[in-house]
Amino acid sequence: MGEQAAQHETTQYHTRLTAKPTIFQKWGVFANFIVCVLFFILTITSMFFYPGGNRFDNMAPGFDLLWVALSDLGREFAFNYESNIITRSIFIPGFITLGISFIVFFFVLDSFYKETKKIKWLSLIGAILGAVSGVLYIFIAITPVDVNAGLHNKFIFSAAPFKFGTLICFTIVVFVDKKLPKFVSYLLLAMLIDYIILAVGVVVGTIIGGDINWLIRTLGHTLAIFIEVILCAILSLLLFIHLSKTSKLRLSTGKK
Repeated sequence: MGEQAAQHETTQYHTRLTAKPTIFQKWGVFANFIVCVLFFILTITSMFFYPGGNRFDNMAPGFDLLWVALSDLGREFAFNYESNIITRSIFIPGFITLGISFIVFFFVLDSFYKETKKIKWLSLIGAILGAVSGVLYIFIAITPVDVNAGLHNKFIFSAAPFKFGTLICFTIVVFVDKKLPKFVSYLLLAMLIDYIILAVGVVVGTIIGGDINWLIRTLGHTLAIFIEVILCAILSLLLFIHLSKTSKLRLSTGKK
């Protein structure tokens, strides 16, 4: 009886792991991978068209990764007072699309967790927090810092806590309910650590002040977002491959 029960439990666990993914799950994950790659292409391209200048030297040529923040690519006018229309026309669509994709992606993750009551609600909270952070990304993009610096900075500092919250929720959910492979939880945890390091850096920079503070707020934020997008792209691609294999496995076994 004990062996039969153990075998039945193993079979149920295997079936749960190989549940046929929905179109929304599979292609929502793949779309997020494409958007992350597109974000890098558009962002790096926009840097080459940045007219120049930074907070310390208005006449400095081109884009300086150390002293020009990523969101400065969305300014209406560069620090050297030249029109920034080309740069922002390339950068803003990429950042808006990234925000929309993050909204979809976290609801895709939520769609895997509907059975266990506690996990279901924690997953839903994570999805809502992720959606809010995605919306704030969009607001960051469409609110140039040189037009309304106060509102722009509020969006930036509001987006981080919501993203931090959603990463905590989904890291716990994936660890507890082993429906998805372990790499999902590891990559979510890596993204969470990325935000923790940024938060610590901002606090330390605020205490120290001076050039170090500005360096962390410019280069630090840029690196944190780049790391986040890279990790999310890797997660999305690996999860898409996993879901594709799951679909083929169920097709070969005749399961519906």
